[in-house]
Amino acid sequence: MNALSSLTCVIVPAMTERAPAAAILTIGDELLRGDTVDTNKAFLGAELTRRGVLVQLAVSVPDQREVLAGWIRRLAVEYTYVLCCGGIGPTPDDLTREAAAHAFERELVLFERELAEFERRRSVTLTPGQREMWRLPQGSDLVWGEGVTAPGFRLENVYAFAGVPVVMQAMWRSVAGCFHGVVLHVVRFESHARESLFAPVMAQFIARYPQLQFGSYPRLEAGWHVSITVRGESSALVEEVAREFKAAIEAVTDSAAD
Repeated sequence: MNALSSLTCVIVPAMTERAPAAAILTIGDELLRGDTVDTNKAFLGAELTRRGVLVQLAVSVPDQREVLAGWIRRLAVEYTYVLCCGGIGPTPDDLTREAAAHAFERELVLFERELAEFERRRSVTLTPGQREMWRLPQGSDLVWGEGVTAPGFRLENVYAFAGVPVVMQAMWRSVAGCFHGVVLHVVRFESHARESLFAPVMAQFIARYPQLQFGSYPRLEAGWHVSITVRGESSALVEEVAREFKAAIEAVTDSAAD
């Protein structure tokens, strides 16, 4: 295996009985100010869910080393996986490498062998600023992707990706196979009833079926539309309960209309 494809998947024991648990950190003052729309969080949330990894926390944090290091340190203990987006570029406000090193009490070291291999393959000589992006926490594995010109990294159960969405997604594709869990079956249906009408019915179903997850997501588009979901490991149970739940909602809606 060559120096630029050295990442190996690390299977970490699940931290819940149902599924491995993940936290997503998106990094940058521009996210908190609203200057940049955070699409990375939604992308990773959908990808992890599709692979059976339970996303339990997603938070945006500022470009402050101590704040970021504190979050990484805490989440690495509490979650099976921590996925960071942003802060691995060449400018002084790119602090993810430094923060991760601080969180794990590691030194930042220049990955000279991998850097030399990259320059040889591309027939380029990187500038001092570009070389700084190869100074990573000691013990890290490189995270690559098609068209990526500087590496992300994995340090224990923390994955650090670029913040630029197209680059982040390329990096993600290179490690997506490392993430496995219990993929839940889901049934969705629509209702035009107000949630207040069927909230008591939903509470009854939640109490009756604690092994399932129920969701209600309203939107207002020329009237109320509610997307309702039922999720669980057993496809047969999910489909049966979803039919019952839909019928129960229709019953209370019809009753209210009379």
